[in-house]
Amino acid sequence: MNTTFSLSKQKEKVFPDYIQYDGNTFFINADFRNILRIMRMYDDDSILQIQKPYLLLKWFFRDEIDEVTGIDLFKQFMGTADENDSQSEQQFDFEFDAKEIYASFLKEYFIDLVDIPFLHWRKFIILLSNLSDECPFRQKIRLRFMDLKDYKGEQLVKLQEAKDAVQLPVRYTREELEEMRQFEAEWG
Repeated sequence: MNTTFSLSKQKEKVFPDYIQYDGNTFFINADFRNILRIMRMYDDDSILQIQKPYLLLKWFFRDEIDEVTGIDLFKQFMGTADENDSQSEQQFDFEFDAKEIYASFLKEYFIDLVDIPFLHWRKFIILLSNLSDECPFRQKIRLRFMDLKDYKGEQLVKLQEAKDAVQLPVRYTREELEEMRQFEAEWG
């Protein structure tokens, strides 16, 4: 499935509400909130790993589909089927940066992400990636990666405090948390 955007393509090719595979049509829920819910679910260690594929299929597909095919088609839809894990440093987090994303969409596009009944995931990503440098979301990212080597004194201290406040939270797996707890118990 080609995820490349083109104005020459028909709407259903650019912003599909179904996926055709092996002679079958599978209707999908491509609303940005649903995709964010799926992403959040995969990051949630309180949900068992064995449950996650079931929830993905239940939330994304409106039709019955086998697990292997469904997961592969979801990855293709997201454009991550052929990516390897050596991605560059994460610049933002949809949950941690939600307020700035919301404010930026409202300010720049007059789109209320809470009230809008449906916004296709791919539209959402196109709009997100084309926000101006003046919007709250881009300003936060710029501060997050700001080089402070040319600053000194009180200005450096204030900028470093501001930069620290916008850094992405570190997320630990259950195993990492258990290792830290054991280390702390043994070594104090």
